[in-house]
Amino acid sequence: MADRDGWEKEESSWGRLMAVGRDCLKDSMAGLVGSVVPIANIVAFGALIFPGDLSAGIPTVIWAMLIGGCIGGVWVALATSLPPLATGMDSPTVAVLSLLSAVSASKVAAAGGSPHTAIQTAMLIFTVATLLSGALLYGLGAWRWGSYFRFVPYCVVGGFLAAAGWLLIAGGVQMTTGRTLALSSLTTKWTGSEIAKLASALAVLLVLLAVRRWIRSAFAIPVALIVMWLAGALVLQNLGPSAAEDGWYLPSPGAVTNWSPFEAARASLLTWSMMPGLMPDLIAVTIVSLISLVAKVSSIELARQTSGNLDREFRAQGIASLVTAPLGGLTSSLQPATSRLLEYAGGSTRMSGVVCALVLGVVAVANFNLPGLIPIAIVAGLIFYLGYSFIIDALWRPYSQRAWARYRARPRYHDPMPFVRVPCRHTSRFSARLCVVCHQLFAVRGRSPARDAGPVRKQYRARGGGVQASARCR
Repeated sequence: MADRDGWEKEESSWGRLMAVGRDCLKDSMAGLVGSVVPIANIVAFGALIFPGDLSAGIPTVIWAMLIGGCIGGVWVALATSLPPLATGMDSPTVAVLSLLSAVSASKVAAAGGSPHTAIQTAMLIFTVATLLSGALLYGLGAWRWGSYFRFVPYCVVGGFLAAAGWLLIAGGVQMTTGRTLALSSLTTKWTGSEIAKLASALAVLLVLLAVRRWIRSAFAIPVALIVMWLAGALVLQNLGPSAAEDGWYLPSPGAVTNWSPFEAARASLLTWSMMPGLMPDLIAVTIVSLISLVAKVSSIELARQTSGNLDREFRAQGIASLVTAPLGGLTSSLQPATSRLLEYAGGSTRMSGVVCALVLGVVAVANFNLPGLIPIAIVAGLIFYLGYSFIIDALWRPYSQRAWARYRARPRYHDPMPFVRVPCRHTSRFSARLCVVCHQLFAVRGRSPARDAGPVRKQYRARGGGVQASARCR
């Protein structure tokens, strides 16, 4: 009997060990797959932040964004209330940072500085913006003011998701063909290479949709992506060097350059007299970070049909920015697209977000050319898949979940105001009168407004101004 109990305990412990190993493998594969999208975004954002004469700063800002995504991403993935979660640079923040770089470069040039000095000054201003946004977010979370930002209607969140899906699809088309989703651009003559790249990306999209529809396994999408990655690499290898020249691979970030904000502060031409002119842009960065985080948290809650702790998200993002800034990293924000990709790729725990963030750090520290090894059709098809999922979640899911039978039926009793709640005991006279008016306004045909508002009016008069909610108002 003792031998049997020992055998059962050993078997159960072995089963738990196998389950843990299986979860670690799923999260590792999901994190590796999910890291492709933020790396591609960071490479593209680098050219937006430092264009033209400041292009020498692209390797530096790419390194800063990768480090910020790594350090901040690890902390947010461990501290979030909505696991699995991934972070990275987002478009609104990059737009404001681009404006900051242009303003700071003009001020440094007016003071007689070189482009290198202008780049270092801009990076130092980015660090100040990261500290300010981190302090604001952490303060809001520490004071538990997250409930004041909860009044986000569904139309805003759904519109945000639908717009994000559309922008993802437009970005995938531009990534593969170099064309924007505009009639003037799409009606011009297409080359054979553009058609082939877009067709390959659409084929990847169809494969991913079929895998999600017919294969119920957490390893299905990662394995499908790896198989398509290897197959695409073998096909492109037969084409020779012309494949890279024709844009069949993601652009390589090159050799990234690390930097230190403390060394940049010693050599910078930034003076206190320049700060008043930069304060509006710095405040804009903090406000954009706050609004973007609130909208993204609401989007993930809607997509996953769950509820998170906004105060906890504020604190996690704030601490991540405050820790990242002294180490040379830039502020990173929650990424709904990458977070959903972790979920689709089989990630179920916080470790998938941690692995995704660690891959960004490896690319930054080791100068590993991961984007240059990935065929662009794989990444574009993955982006199409995310855009399609966002649009379906925003537009089709509310339509499919609506109880249309209730609208077709005509019940004998219909509450004239089903969405208005009357406070139970301590209601002011103004609130009671407002309730009576609303009952009269929303009375349905065939019922007397006076009869609908009668119970409320009687209770209002009986209590001398206080109203207790009737059963109809509860």
